[in-house]
Amino acid sequence: CEVDEYVGSYVIYEDDFTRVWNFTLLPGEMTSMHMHNYDYSFLAHQPTKLAVWGSDGRYLFSFDATGAMAFKVSGDFLEPQNTKLPFSVPRIHAAKNLGEGVYREILFESKTTTNRSSAQVAAMKRALGIAHEGEL
Repeated sequence: CEVDEYVGSYVIYEDDFTRVWNFTLLPGEMTSMHMHNYDYSFLAHQPTKLAVWGSDGRYLFSFDATGAMAFKVSGDFLEPQNTKLPFSVPRIHAAKNLGEGVYREILFESKTTTNRSSAQVAAMKRALGIAHEGEL
């Protein structure tokens, strides 16, 4: 199966630090098989139930895509940062809208935090002059 890096429908903003995607799935529509190369978070502003398939085409699990979720790239998997999911999420996967309505989310990829420790991110923020005292 062909794998791409389209983690959303289209890019709405990009700079050296961030890439922001608009992501829309019609009822019954499925994404391409895609790979996440950056830590990311998303805000589902029109929620739905999504089903996830692995790179081998096997169904993995379904979940309610609501509110905000964040994931950190960790080897071949994505570690949820603010929620629990029923199974591990592989970096390469596809998703399908199981709901009756259109699913809409805004997805934010972090080009600066991926594969970096908290100390490295803090040092980078200080070097860029964007760290605030007591807050990183």
